[in-house]
Amino acid sequence: MFNKNELEVIKLLSLNDWVSGEKIAEELNISRTAVWKCIKKLSNFGYEIISVRKKGYQLLTQSKLHPVVCTLENISTCFGKIQYFKEIDSTQKETLRKIYESKHNILILTDKQTEGRGKENSKWPSPEGGLYFSIGLLPQYMKQKDLNTIIDIAKQGIKSSLAKYGIETEILDNSFLVNGKKIGGLLEEHFCEGEKLIFIVIGIGLYISAEDGNVTSISEVTGKAIDRWELLASFLELFCKKVKHSKGLLNCHHPIFI
Repeated sequence: MFNKNELEVIKLLSLNDWVSGEKIAEELNISRTAVWKCIKKLSNFGYEIISVRKKGYQLLTQSKLHPVVCTLENISTCFGKIQYFKEIDSTQKETLRKIYESKHNILILTDKQTEGRGKENSKWPSPEGGLYFSIGLLPQYMKQKDLNTIIDIAKQGIKSSLAKYGIETEILDNSFLVNGKKIGGLLEEHFCEGEKLIFIVIGIGLYISAEDGNVTSISEVTGKAIDRWELLASFLELFCKKVKHSKGLLNCHHPIFI
């Protein structure tokens, strides 16, 4: 999503009414051209920024993804690489492709999946209006018998995040149910060498307000409107706090937003 300079530009724009390109360049020790590229990328991600000669830049509207951006920056030691797609075949497939060569924990999120996967390679409809993401983890000292610890943290993270909206969630195996209706699920895949866990990939799909006859959404079941990015931010905060308390569990790094 964003690199360090782009995150700093967001901060400067958020804290000031107007910020000149010259001041941004001086603060970050980068060129004016680099500043312009940062502004352009932020605009492409939904930040509404205007430019006025002799005044500089002004942030009018935050991106819808802003809650996630802020949360990930604050819990930066949880993931080493974060990537957002408007559309992708599958966040699970993409995470598995990258985790083999990665030295970092990975988070991949998307608006829509064209080849979403469920249990036993079944198709998982992933229309717009849902929340779809996968987490790739590199344990340091975990064995296969410890796998359920991470899965339970993820499940309870979803349950607790929805509870903030007054929504009670039932967990049945790897499915999330509200009022007896399935509104999402979890897919876990891992690789071991002997008993040692090499990596874990957890994919989560939630139907927030998806208008598709093949799925049942949370808004349809409860009548409540939920901001999916605020929900994801809440989950990530809970998840990262829990896993960071598990000694030797994760190989953590400063994040790279791409």
